[in-house]
Formats: sequence, C-alpha cells, structure tokens
Amino acid sequence: MLQEILLACTGIQSLSFVWANIPPSILPALSTLRPRRLWGYFASLHAAKDLCQPMFTFVTHLLLLVRHTDIPASLSFLTNFPSLTHLILFGAEHTLTSHILASFKRLEVVVEHSSASAGEELDNVDNRYVTISLQNPIEQWALGSRGGNDFWARAEAFIAKKRGGEIKPDWRYWIEDADGI
Repeated sequence: MLQEILLACTGIQSLSFVWANIPPSILPALSTLRPRRLWGYFASLHAAKDLCQPMFTFVTHLLLLVRHTDIPASLSFLTNFPSLTHLILFGAEHTLTSHILASFKRLEVVVEHSSASAGEELDNVDNRYVTISLQNPIEQWALGSRGGNDFWARAEAFIAKKRGGEIKPDWRYWIEDADGI
C-alpha cells in the first residue's frame, strides 16, 4: 500500500525514512519523487542509490544519519545530490566537516552535537558551518515541513548573523540563547 501512496503523491517536498532499510518494493515509487528535503540513514540511501538517483537530483536539504564507520563512504555519496545546499550529519564527528566544506563550495553544513562538545574550538572554521543540538528532531522536521522555524531555519539565521558580523567572537560556530535564534 505504501508504494501506491507514494506513486499517487508525486508532489512530496519533505521525505523522511524512519526505518534503517528501505523496503525494495517501494524503490520504483521513490524514483518518481522529487523531494527538496530528505532525511534518511546513510546505509539505506546508499544501498538504494541506483534506483533512487532521480529522487536525489532535487534534494537541497539532507539530514543524513551516519555511523562512524560510514564516514568515508558518505563523502563520495554526497556527489549524488547535485542540488544539495544544506547538510546535517547526525552522528558524525567534527573532523569530517572541513573535508565536506572544501569539496562542496555551495554547501552549508550543520553537525549535530551534544551540549558537552558545544564549546570545543575547531581550527579554521568556515562561516558555512554551525553545530546545533537536535532536540526532538522528529518534531523539528515536522515543524519545518509546515514552514516553521526548524533546525534548518535556525542554522540559516545563525550563518546570516555570522556573515553580518553579529556573532561574537567571529570564530564561534554554535548557537547560544543570547543569539535570539
């Protein structure tokens, strides 16, 4: 029944996979979709990449759940998303960020962090980079799907303020309550 729903709802703009493995029966239906926002497990999206390539073409915002062992493969996987401008790596480490920013010139990267790591400095942090604590990520995703102020909007607002010189010190890459975001 899911395949029939996906085939009927070709205008889906925001799509998330809550299961680790995409059922093979829905892959043909996924290839017909053109979402702008996609949330999924790296392993399942990577496994489905050949049939889902048309779906990846229009994705601008990607939330990728990544295990530490998948980090090297996830870098090359990002080339499947030619329209990608925003990326959240959930479960990745900070060390991956500089490689992504150097490889993808138009990309803004958000890395999920725990509050304990928020104060750690990174060397040569690019102004397209922000860390954010994803509290209630499913609720945030749903809020953003309805046009609300989700983690994407907060990260964009932070980066705009940083570029405008409103974030002090200028090397800071995390959002604080005082930022009003």
